[in-house]
Amino acid sequence: MTVSAQSNDAGKLISDLHPQLKGIVDLPLQPMSDVRDFSADVDVVFLATAHEVSHDLAPQFLQAGCVVFDLSGAFRVNDRAFYEKYYGFTHQYPELLEQAVYGLAEWNADKLNTANLIGGSWLLSNRSAVVAKTAD
Repeated sequence: MTVSAQSNDAGKLISDLHPQLKGIVDLPLQPMSDVRDFSADVDVVFLATAHEVSHDLAPQFLQAGCVVFDLSGAFRVNDRAFYEKYYGFTHQYPELLEQAVYGLAEWNADKLNTANLIGGSWLLSNRSAVVAKTAD
């Protein structure tokens, strides 16, 4: 498990931060300073960062051949104007917005099998989306 090199949690055990993991996952959080070096050892990356951070990191991981699950909202919607209006930043990767698959299996099961960039909110809105989808 990795955190940014600037994180105050670098070097701490994940189980010290989340006691429910004690005895299950007692790994130290490794600081990541270079995406390319980190990518050499992984196939899949979960970005649990601010939208702007995921926006900048996801393209680098994709270029390195990783599958990216973005837990922020940086690749949730394929409309660039959405990001300026609701998140306050200009999205620089319209081609990745088109490529990203919304990570809700009830809607996109076939696409998720081959996706390299999976975006979504992963929270309450997914439950609402499933309810709306099943009501169709």
